[in-house]
Amino acid sequence: MRRLLTPALLVALALSAPPAARAGQDNPADRLLDQPMDAHRADRATGCANKEQPGALALDGWLAARMPVGEQWGIEKCRRVRGGQSWSLHAEGRAIDWKLDVDVPSERLAGDRLVSLLLRRDRRGRPNALARRMGLQEVIWNCRIWTPLSTLQRPYGPCAKRKVDRTMAHRDHVHIGLNWRGALMKTTFWRSYLPEPPPPDPSSPSPPPGQLDSLARSSIR
Repeated sequence: MRRLLTPALLVALALSAPPAARAGQDNPADRLLDQPMDAHRADRATGCANKEQPGALALDGWLAARMPVGEQWGIEKCRRVRGGQSWSLHAEGRAIDWKLDVDVPSERLAGDRLVSLLLRRDRRGRPNALARRMGLQEVIWNCRIWTPLSTLQRPYGPCAKRKVDRTMAHRDHVHIGLNWRGALMKTTFWRSYLPEPPPPDPSSPSPPPGQLDSLARSSIR
């Protein structure tokens, strides 16, 4: 599914990587070594925003420019986490699903390379460098999940069940969720190319006062 080119998407497309980068030989986080590293952080979803956040739209554009296969499979949807009571990050428009199939070799390779790129160390040895620069708080692919609780991936809980469908297991898409700083394009990756974040939409609910700071996690060095 492709979307109209909003200003945020145009910014992301301006970051289109050269062929060597698209082949996985370049980490965009290494171009930001002169800036302070963004902290690991996660912000719980608290309800429905009824809009796609600018960071999610920019991430869509970045993926479209960089990924050799796949397509956007959804951003905003007012719903709770499947099989649970917690609100999904999709409900607040700050998660994106990128359609890839683990049973198609080229798509599985693309998904593996994407996750590796997001979570690898930068040249200074800092883990999850690009994920932190972008303001990501969860990456789920092929029964594995990463969150700021650890620098490493771990088994995805729902896959422990005997019968779990492909979508729940994230075997037909990569799920990438942003914290609020990433969703509002306030992290170093987005601010390096967009000096001033876009103004807030007065018609859209904002995070509760203090939520960003109270839920911020300490930087893992």
